[in-house]
Amino acid sequence: MRHTFNARQATTLPIAGSPERVRLFLGDPRHLVEALLDADRVRQLEAGRFVVRMSPIQALNVQITPEVELEIVTDRQSRVLLKAVGCRIHGNNWIDRNFDLSFEGCLFPRGMETTDGVELVGDANLEVSIGMPPLLQFTPKSIVEGIGNTITKGVLTAIDRSLRRKLPARFQQWQQEQYLTEEIAELSAERSSMHQQPI
Repeated sequence: MRHTFNARQATTLPIAGSPERVRLFLGDPRHLVEALLDADRVRQLEAGRFVVRMSPIQALNVQITPEVELEIVTDRQSRVLLKAVGCRIHGNNWIDRNFDLSFEGCLFPRGMETTDGVELVGDANLEVSIGMPPLLQFTPKSIVEGIGNTITKGVLTAIDRSLRRKLPARFQQWQQEQYLTEEIAELSAERSSMHQQPI
């Protein structure tokens, strides 16, 4: 018997910065990955494609560790689009063969600048379909669905919590690095101009 669990999470997040800076920041998907995940749990395959090893999940005496391949792109409207394009389950070969995961998310500037900066709006949808191992097929459906829906919702809640806590801080760090880079470039240009002036 297969069970399907669904969860959706919406978020609104203020970012203290100019629209131009925020759009430039969102143009690099690595910033979002760094805000959402610990460095030891993510591996970049190529530009815009990452493998994420999720935290172990334990329920009904079964422990699994999902590994999800994510595709992250930013379109011309500065919308960051996330999509799961693959998934493996470590810890239980039977579940790995009977497990399907669908994940899509979006994060984008709302289009209005506030006195505090820019407001980002996000939405994520997660669907998990799983076939129960033979030893658990007689577990009451209500118990399985209760546990499955709780875990699925918990994953999105954890993502939202991490995004709110880390993304503004990561943006401020990046913005300071940009300011420093610009100041160094200006100083270099001034020195170069002074050296070129005739004595």
